[in-house]
This record gives sequence, C-alpha cells and structure tokens, in this order.
Amino acid sequence: MLTQHSFNSAHSLASVRRGLLLPSIALAAAIIPSPSYANTINNTGTINITTSGTSNPETIYSGDTLNNQSGGSVNISNTGVLEIKSGGVVNNQSGGTINDDGNILNDSLLNLNNAGSFNVNATGAVTGTGSLVQSAGTLTVNGSVTQAAVNINGGTLQGTGLITAPVTIDGGTVAPGNGAAGTLTIADDFHVTSGTINIEIGGVGSGLYDLINISDGAASFAAGTIHFSFINSYTPTAGEYVDFVTTTVGITGLGSLNLDFSSLLGGYNYTVDTTNNPNNLRFSISSQDVPEPGSLGLFGLGLVALMWQRTKHQCQVPILQS
Repeated sequence: MLTQHSFNSAHSLASVRRGLLLPSIALAAAIIPSPSYANTINNTGTINITTSGTSNPETIYSGDTLNNQSGGSVNISNTGVLEIKSGGVVNNQSGGTINDDGNILNDSLLNLNNAGSFNVNATGAVTGTGSLVQSAGTLTVNGSVTQAAVNINGGTLQGTGLITAPVTIDGGTVAPGNGAAGTLTIADDFHVTSGTINIEIGGVGSGLYDLINISDGAASFAAGTIHFSFINSYTPTAGEYVDFVTTTVGITGLGSLNLDFSSLLGGYNYTVDTTNNPNNLRFSISSQDVPEPGSLGLFGLGLVALMWQRTKHQCQVPILQS
C-alpha cells in the first residue's frame, strides 16, 4: 500500500504505482505502467492533475484504488483529465476534497464514491459510462455530470449545473443553488425514495427562487420531505406562486410527500400541487379568510390553535393532483 502526501501530475500516478516517486525527483515525462498493476494510493496531501487532454490522462486502472483521505486534495486543472477505468476505484473520503475544473472520465460503475467535498466547477465535467455515488459530504455541480447514474444516499447535492443521468435521492438532500436561490438542471429522470428537498424562495421572479428543472424526464416521489423557506426578506403576497419543479414528462407519487412549511411566515395558506400543469410542481400562496366581526372570539381561539399547529416542525399536507 502506497501513501503519498503530495505530488503533481508531472510526477504522475504512474510513477507512484511503480514506487519511483520521491519528493526531490521531477520526472520529465510520465512512466506508463502496465494496466495489470493493482495498487492503493492513500492521499493526505495534494494531487495536482494538469495533464493536457484525453490523449495523456492520469489513469486509475482496474484494481487500482485512490483514497483521498481527510485533509487530502485532488485538483484537476481545466486542461487536466483523470480517467477511472472499469474496475478502478476513487474514494473521496470524509474530510477530503476534489476540485474538478477539467474532466473526470469515469467508466467504473459504482466506483466513484464521495463522502467529502466534491466540486464540479463551472469548467469541470464528469463524463463516461460509470456511476457517481455519494454517501455523505457535499456534491456541488456547477459544471456538468454525464453518467449512467447519480445516487445521493447521504449528504447534499447542490449547484447550478447540468446532470445528464438518472438522479436518485435515497436519504440525501437536494438544495439547488450555491447557498442562494438557483436552478439545478437534470436531463433525465429524477427519483426521490427518501430524503429532503430544500427550496428557498426570495421572490417570484426568474432566478429569485430555487428550481429543479428536469429538462428531459419525469419526477417521481416515493417518500421524503420538501422544506420551504423564505430568503432575502421576501414577504409574500396572496396570489403569488412559483413552479419549483418542472419536467417534460410528468410528476407522480406526490401523495406520499411530507411538506414542511414551518419556516414560512404566518397569516397565509400555502399549497403544493400540479393542478395548473401536470408537468410542474407549484407552490402557491393565498391569504387566510378575514372573519366576520361577530366571529372574532372564535377566530382568536382558532388562531391560537393554528399558531400551535405551525410550531410543529413538520406537517403532512394533502397535495392536489390533476
């Protein structure tokens, strides 16, 4: 088992496999290993991958494992390529960071695993026929991810980029944007079997609220919670609405969802349904009825009950479907 604390792509992963890397050696060219080498590389320092294009990638071969451990960083420049062959494994462990400004070419099913901080930046991409699986940590997609599947079993998926893969949320969290309202686009199906969707609303204009745009597929909900919150001092007006999930095929399974309005302002009714468009999931705002003067006493008692109800962390709300 090889442990490397810091190396650049000029000291390629190939040289690490052969055990030739020393801190004082600057190799002029990569030493290409036999694909039959099966090694484990544990990184707690920095790996900088600056290779030029797919003709000369850094490669994790079948049987190889790269463990990016706590404190470790893998930085892929905008010209860099990290290739993961079928049977190779990259584990970004808790406390580890991957910064992708180039391309991770992943053809290994279920063997690109994240439990740390995985940033696919604006110029970055994850491509290939493999799968990306997250058990914890954060996957931030501001670039593009094209895989056979993206499975979020824990941690958070966020960003404003494009995912071209079926996305399954099974215990994790989806939070479009980067700490502010934003749009995450999925060009395939979106499945929620458990977990949470966080939707921030700072207004009803374009770009002021979180949106999951399913540009080429359907959305299905077997369970889970949608948590709504207002941001940027937004005060709602009766009659306003936002379509926070949009699809091209349709939405199913809404009756099993739990809606959490506990962070929203009182004095309004909030509704989530597909009545207006079966392809879109709409959050609507309406004001509560103003009582007749003779019923103010009863209204006061009802208001106390309502306020008590709204202090509950979550509430199960019926969803109307077309």
